Amino acid sequence: MDAPAIAHLAHLAKLAPSEEQVNRYATELTSIVGYVGQLASADVQAAHRDAQEQLGAPDGASPDPSFSRDTALAGFPQREGSYLVVPAVLGGEVSAA
Repeated sequence: MDAPAIAHLAHLAKLAPSEEQVNRYATELTSIVGYVGQLASADVQAAHRDAQEQLGAPDGASPDPSFSRDTALAGFPQREGSYLVVPAVLGGEVSAA
């Protein structure tokens, strides 16, 4: 991105960067856009195959039908109906999750 494009974006955002900031942002954003372009050309299929091999499940595999929801939740210490009761994250009280 060039300096005039950065200045235009700053104007649209109602910002008033200095000329030095505009030039710095132009350089930084040009680098970022170039890096994103490199990522777009990366072969992600190989990484996807590796991840699938590590997980041991092909695409579209169904969960094990013998492992039901009730089986998965049977060992959970507190439940209220179909909800799990856990300590609140932002406070000390207990609430249903």
